[in-house]
Amino acid sequence: IYTFFMIVIPVFLSRTIAGIPEKESAGFFFMFLAFYLFLKAWKSKNLKNTIILGVLAGVATVLSPRILPILPIMLSGAVGGRSRPYGILVGFVLSFALFTVFITAIVKSLGINIDTLRYVAVVILVLLGLMLLFPKIQQWINSKVKLPGGGGQRREGFVGGLLTGVTLGLIWTPCAGPI
Repeated sequence: IYTFFMIVIPVFLSRTIAGIPEKESAGFFFMFLAFYLFLKAWKSKNLKNTIILGVLAGVATVLSPRILPILPIMLSGAVGGRSRPYGILVGFVLSFALFTVFITAIVKSLGINIDTLRYVAVVILVLLGLMLLFPKIQQWINSKVKLPGGGGQRREGFVGGLLTGVTLGLIWTPCAGPI
């Protein structure tokens, strides 16, 4: 109940440096709702109620703001072999944990100001936005930067899932908090 009030009362909504409301309170609400529904399903004696509450717990999990951007990639992991989803899971968990610990340690040891890091991130996001608005900029950068690749081949199986998971963990590292 407390987390519901945290997402509907404006005074409690925390803001980012850009003034945008944070999603943490909504994330906690849906996390606790999913956990509550899961427990109710677990304790239910009626099979029909168990199934309904279990599905609702899954829906509450999917509605969490933190999971929405990663959901399409995770769901696409089911294509490419039976072991691919396990590779995504292992790669995501390991890389997320390692990158979070090491990047935090590096930032702290170098004495980089967190606000400076945030402003650099804002500049990078603005540049990426400009690249999306003006495709000529993106084409120019693509012509100058040659990234090693597999020739556009899609890796399947556990190794392909592992590479996808490692990439997702790296991308998701900023969600760990102020690093």
